[in-house]
Amino acid sequence: TTADRLREAGIGVTVSNQVMRDLWLKLVVNTAFNAVSAVSQKTYGEMFAEPMVQATVQQLTREVVAVAQAEGYDISMEQGWAAVQAIAQTMAGQRSSTAQDLAAGKLTEIDFLNGTVARRAESHGLSVPVTQALWSMVRLMEGAGRTEKGKARRTWALVPNARAPAGLGLR
Repeated sequence: TTADRLREAGIGVTVSNQVMRDLWLKLVVNTAFNAVSAVSQKTYGEMFAEPMVQATVQQLTREVVAVAQAEGYDISMEQGWAAVQAIAQTMAGQRSSTAQDLAAGKLTEIDFLNGTVARRAESHGLSVPVTQALWSMVRLMEGAGRTEKGKARRTWALVPNARAPAGLGLR
């Protein structure tokens, strides 16, 4: 199998029969860290060292787990929080890709992280205020979708069936 060939090449591989659940668990981690790291420009370890920030990350985790459960995926708060803590420990010196993109003046993937969670939450009648607030902050920091001539359009414009967040006046 492809997995066997990758293992033979020394690449760690995990095969899953619950791919969508695993993607939601990854979304839990990314939503918990990416926007906070982007706004603060801090590493995961620096963020986790601050009790107030850790509480914010925990609330983000709680919000995404609730949405994942509403979507029908069996992810508990304990599993989500354990995944977040594992990243805080194993990648303590890392800044999120969202933070790196903002620092480089690039558009970010925030619409596909916090934005996805916020849109799915709305479809289930759930409130995700911290997720929504951080989505708004990162969008503001990246220029609310405005780009200079010659730069990439908003990422959702490049993906079939994606849509801009309502109320921003963007296509």
